[in-house]
Amino acid sequence: MVNCKCPICTRDHLHMLDQNNDDVCFKCNLEGDLVCCAKCPRAFHHHCHKPALRDDMISDYWTCSYCKKSLPAARNNSL
Repeated sequence: MVNCKCPICTRDHLHMLDQNNDDVCFKCNLEGDLVCCAKCPRAFHHHCHKPALRDDMISDYWTCSYCKKSLPAARNNSL
């Protein structure tokens, strides 16, 4: 049996199949290279998110500015 090595078939990436993020940017409504929020279905192009995103700002569990603003003040201070 041949094991596929693509991201969809590898065990480390199976969680990605369960994501329910948008397929278009929340700001401009276009497809492309999107960054997906871990807390909500929103997705953004790097330049459409405010503040604009750099690759070093994005982690595996990235949250958008909308979700960060909705966090309680005590939790927001720890970010």
